[in-house]
Amino acid sequence: AAASRGLRLQDVGPDGDCFFHTLALVTRSDASVDRMRGEFADHLARQWELERGNPGSTLWSDLAVQVLYTSAEEAVRGVPEGRAREEAFDDFFSRGLTGELVDSIVATVRTSGRYNTAAGDIFPAVAAHLYGVDIRSMVYAEGGISWWDGLAPGGKKIVYMVRDDTKAHWM
Repeated sequence: AAASRGLRLQDVGPDGDCFFHTLALVTRSDASVDRMRGEFADHLARQWELERGNPGSTLWSDLAVQVLYTSAEEAVRGVPEGRAREEAFDDFFSRGLTGELVDSIVATVRTSGRYNTAAGDIFPAVAAHLYGVDIRSMVYAEGGISWWDGLAPGGKKIVYMVRDDTKAHWM
């Protein structure tokens, strides 16, 4: 499917840093994973400070629903299906973004080799905001392949990445 768009697939190791390895490849950056993770974490922390002073005006405003939904899903993972799970999910979601949740995501982003879905799902938007890239993605999932044009719109440089959702892996 990638070849039909004139793209060549290059896999990177599944080491918890695959998004950053892939981003460096497609942007032809020589930045290390540690440097990029540090830049992402610092940017998210700065955006959180701005959000606290002027709610609804920062990157966190755009990410809030996605982060809350994914974090709530992770928080109720061990709760059996049914009413108790729904209530636990609703309770977590209704608290909104908190400093504790943001700090946890920033810590995950800062740590090489560390990955979780709440942090990983926002990487394309953070890259667009921080580096000015527009990430177009081919996403492989159990139901097939879909294209996300402008997954992180607003960038001046268009780059292509592939996401294998069955393995939570970027390439």
